Amino acid sequence: MNGAQIADTPIAVDFWNIRKASQARLFFLSHMHSDHTVGLSSTWNQPIYCSPITGQILHLRLKVAERWIHPLEVGESHVLPMDEIGKETVTVTLIDANHCPGSVMFLFEGYFGVILYTGDFRYNLNMQQEPALKNSKLINILYLDTTNCHPERILPSRQEATEKIKDLIRAHPDHLVKIGTYTLGKESLLVQLAQEFGTWIVVSPRKLELMILLGLENVFRTEEEAGWIHVVDFSEICQANMISWNKRHPTIAILPTSRPVKINHPDAHVIPYSDHSSFQELLEFVAWLKPCSIIPVVKTSVCQKYFKQYLSSENRSPEESKLPESVKRFMHLPSKKQERPSKILKLASYCHVPRGVLFEDSQDAELSQESCPEPLKKSLPYSQRRRSGYSCSGKQKIKPQNLEDQSGHFPMQSVVTSTTHQLKTSIADQFSKYQTTVTSKPSLEVVVKTSCSISDNNDQLCQVGLEDCVPSASLHPGQNDVNYTCGSQKDMPFQPASSPGGLLQKYDFSPLNSSKCWSLQTFDQQVENYIKREKAQMHKIEQTCTQDKNS
Repeated sequence: MNGAQIADTPIAVDFWNIRKASQARLFFLSHMHSDHTVGLSSTWNQPIYCSPITGQILHLRLKVAERWIHPLEVGESHVLPMDEIGKETVTVTLIDANHCPGSVMFLFEGYFGVILYTGDFRYNLNMQQEPALKNSKLINILYLDTTNCHPERILPSRQEATEKIKDLIRAHPDHLVKIGTYTLGKESLLVQLAQEFGTWIVVSPRKLELMILLGLENVFRTEEEAGWIHVVDFSEICQANMISWNKRHPTIAILPTSRPVKINHPDAHVIPYSDHSSFQELLEFVAWLKPCSIIPVVKTSVCQKYFKQYLSSENRSPEESKLPESVKRFMHLPSKKQERPSKILKLASYCHVPRGVLFEDSQDAELSQESCPEPLKKSLPYSQRRRSGYSCSGKQKIKPQNLEDQSGHFPMQSVVTSTTHQLKTSIADQFSKYQTTVTSKPSLEVVVKTSCSISDNNDQLCQVGLEDCVPSASLHPGQNDVNYTCGSQKDMPFQPASSPGGLLQKYDFSPLNSSKCWSLQTFDQQVENYIKREKAQMHKIEQTCTQDKNS
């Protein structure tokens, strides 16, 4: 990843790791090569400043929403705010980087002085005529592309490398030509080859889409038989493919790159065609610019020692380089990505989750013993579940309780006990309210009815959903007559609490303000163990009833 957040500023260039650049608020993209877009995707939701061409490719390839792309004209100066009140600003000028379509250098001017960020660039003498650079400005910091910062690496100019490629193709008149490129770059080379040899350049449909976007000459086709110069991905130039291509037709492959590449095939040729400045060009560029300090863009390259003699001896930082308070506040404001977790939590309260202890709004609290099961089957809004309690013990109406008791605590705090207290309450006690008798039927059918109440008694909780009935622990295998009776006429067949929509999935026994994870790891495990024991006991009862019936 080649990018950086500029120290003591909210500016980040080609740097999309929000965690590492948490104080960045102004994001700049120099060009669309993949090593400069690591971390950038369609989910990005902050403004990006770049050249118009880069902005179009960014939307086409990474699907970044257009509302986040802010193209800036190349060669013009633009003023951007560096705080939320507009007190501090930065002047940024985009300069053609001579690297790939849309690539630019950024010249920043502000309270920090003057900073030039080259990104990836290929230096030429025309850059000395740039109005933003030829005014002999003192560059306090130069972020320099050091890809080819190796004295032993001698590179020709791109025009010289193009002539070598042409000579190689002329030397193989009866061969197909495979040229390895990356997604973006070498477009000017391909156009020159098409014009030189009078042939269509065959590219993939995806590549053709990019060529049309860039507005290049109409020399590209997708039909394989249209021309004899084919553009393939750089990684496709390998020994296995070379053997396969030559079996069908004599083929040569060309890799236009300055990077060291090893391919063990006589028909694969590496030509040092580079879109990065050569070592000698870097020396010329630094000697002309005379910056105060240099920071390599390529993190693995340490080459400041080669440029020490060309650095300016003037003050390395301006007098007003202290970070302004308004900018400091701006850098510490929460970003949009930092605000997302709270929004997610807010939306999660409306999702279907285990409901915990249910509380009904006081205005709907007219419940009788017969109608008690119905409200419990419905999930109340979160705001209503927290305000008042259920009471199903009788037919009389419930009067709304005061929101605050005499001790100054809310009813929810007094009724809902802690998770530790709930764990201490045994499961058998929770179901001791069930009144059960047994009767013999052709098929065993367990019917449960209960009455529950939530009042000021802190020691009791109504935590059992009536649609998820669990047999009482008071059953004995020796009983011959089985009859489960309740105070209601509505009978419900027995369902294990672990079944879909059962007790464990529909109810969370932890308080509303405690962690659900704790409840799932501890309390629910105890419930599951209890249910397993009860199911085993019920199986014994069913066997006993069957034996009695057969006898």
